[in-house]
Amino acid sequence: MKGIYLFACKARHENYDLDYNDIDGKFGCNITGDAMKVSLKPYDFIIASPPCNWWSKANPYYKTSQYALNTKHLLPDIINKLGKQDKPFIIENVKNKKRMLENGIFDLIIKYDLCYQFVGRHIYIKCHNRFRLSATSRFCSWWKAS
Repeated sequence: MKGIYLFACKARHENYDLDYNDIDGKFGCNITGDAMKVSLKPYDFIIASPPCNWWSKANPYYKTSQYALNTKHLLPDIINKLGKQDKPFIIENVKNKKRMLENGIFDLIIKYDLCYQFVGRHIYIKCHNRFRLSATSRFCSWWKAS
């Protein structure tokens, strides 16, 4: 199985057959450019970790940071893009329930029948019931590999 890691930066998972994407290639990723424009057709599964600067509670400057403001759309955009895919995926970001509620992230989770799980300071969003997820609610355990 071949996968792609969108917004990979320095992330590497050596035990899996993955292509890595980053916007400018400074982290040695083999696919450079806008993750929202990368074709997902050649891949069997998708991992995405969009920038968290705007979503993070640790960033007191999220309302004024130009980078945070310029990238805040990427979390809802990637949920929209992957939610329409017929492939297994997981999206990782920081946990900020208040900001996510106020900005429609949970509405998108419901719209695409996805599930989420909070682990420490992170939220993981994944496809729900389409790819052997073991769950009975939107808060579910990890999918099981076939």
